[in-house]
Amino acid sequence: MAANLPPRVKKLIVRQMRRGRYKSEGDVLMDALELLDLRNDEFDASLEAMRAGVRRGLADAKAGRTVPIERVTVDSVRTLAKSTAARKLRKSA
Repeated sequence: MAANLPPRVKKLIVRQMRRGRYKSEGDVLMDALELLDLRNDEFDASLEAMRAGVRRGLADAKAGRTVPIERVTVDSVRTLAKSTAARKLRKSA
């Protein structure tokens, strides 16, 4: 497939090839597209995680599982942040 690429894109491809890692324009483009695909997958996963969090929060609010803002302290926010970070570590392991 032949493609008409803008000068800026051609310049980026040439720069990558000069670094010696790629043998052809197609190799540069394939690597770039694979990285883009990976980035998009990660974005989609983050977006779904945020949406799930919003759904959980809305369900908690609907069920009355809330805390008045006056009761939220810096310590409770820190505790929540630590437990969230620990949960993320367990998931990634």
